[in-house]
Amino acid sequence: MSTRTPVAERVPRLVVVVATAALLSGCTAPAAPDSPPSAPVEESTGEPQAPAAIALVPGGTAEENLPYFEQVIQQVVAADADAPGRTVVEALVAGGFAKESMQLTADETSIGLDADTVLVSVKLGESCLLGQYGPKSDGVHAVVAAPIATGACLVGRTVPLEG
Repeated sequence: MSTRTPVAERVPRLVVVVATAALLSGCTAPAAPDSPPSAPVEESTGEPQAPAAIALVPGGTAEENLPYFEQVIQQVVAADADAPGRTVVEALVAGGFAKESMQLTADETSIGLDADTVLVSVKLGESCLLGQYGPKSDGVHAVVAAPIATGACLVGRTVPLEG
């Protein structure tokens, strides 16, 4: 008796082995795609780069001048947390903003208490820069907003800023 398996029995097994091998060859990890050329790396001099200076953009939009507006207010408040609104206005004027385009809320309430917040605005074109600070403001906040229906930036009674 022969120990060899007849051909008729080996063919189906061979087909299964070949099919399994073909299926498994599709399970291999695909080749890594060619990596794009890398951008040149700037060499560091070891010295930290100073951030770009924030400055007034003369004739610029409210959006362009928002960082500078906020920075001026922050500098005043950092020097004196209880800075009166007129001090902020004078700093903004010194920084290049036009006083005639500004509005300011009062430092005191109508019953003589210190205001929780002070608002200052500068109208630039068809937009308003609005800044808020004070003991209940949790720091300085500034945004760009549309003027109200009257064309002004602030609602309610404001402090006259003549002279």
